[in-house]
Amino acid sequence: MSWGYKITILYLAFVGLIVFMVTKAFSHKVDLVDKDYYAKELKYQEVIDAKQNLQVLGNCEIQQDAENITIVLPKELSTKNVAGNIYFHSPSSSDNDARFALATDSLATQKIKKSELASGYYKVEVDFSSEGKRYFYEQNYTVTKK
Repeated sequence: MSWGYKITILYLAFVGLIVFMVTKAFSHKVDLVDKDYYAKELKYQEVIDAKQNLQVLGNCEIQQDAENITIVLPKELSTKNVAGNIYFHSPSSSDNDARFALATDSLATQKIKKSELASGYYKVEVDFSSEGKRYFYEQNYTVTKK
């Protein structure tokens, strides 16, 4: 076999590899943290201000037991009207993402059933407001089920 055939075979194998890689890349699912991620990035100063507002009161806590995940807001908010959302963002799959309306009890806590979430790693965001002031808390958290 001459050098011309060997170079042609090598070139065609290279082109085949490139075509395979391109088709594989286009078939791969890409999950962003949020659908409107770029618009939210432009308004990130509001999030920074909301985090600072929360630091004045104290931080939130996330705890879990066998059945529930408990979100604990600062005690100062227990007597105030609080409205907002809790987001569980899963970096491994957007199918595991969950959103809950914030509805705290008299101790400024909210329980979420573990059965409503898949086990795994989450970025938990608590975005809420009280008396016209916005607060924001985020934490990386692992949900475990036994």
